[in-house]
Amino acid sequence: MVSYDKAFKSYKKALTTTASVATSMMLVRSVANEVVPPELRELLFSGFGYLRSRASSDHTIVVEKKNDGLTNNHVYCIVKTYLATRMNIDIQQCLRQQHGRG
Repeated sequence: MVSYDKAFKSYKKALTTTASVATSMMLVRSVANEVVPPELRELLFSGFGYLRSRASSDHTIVVEKKNDGLTNNHVYCIVKTYLATRMNIDIQQCLRQQHGRG
């Protein structure tokens, strides 16, 4: 039960941070539209677009299968079940082979 509370707090914190950043960006953009000349605004937004395009869109999340002997790792089981619906059989077999070696 403790892991659910911890995961929920972490999720809530991430969601709050994301909402705050999105709100700040909307505020900056509206102020920039009012105050900054169009030429400079275009230059700034193209620079931001370049930086954004350089960022990787691939992310890796590692969910370890750990249990303390008393409870099951429900997050691991849920992720495993979800990914099984998204991968084909060849990839699943490849992952099992890699997991067996490591």
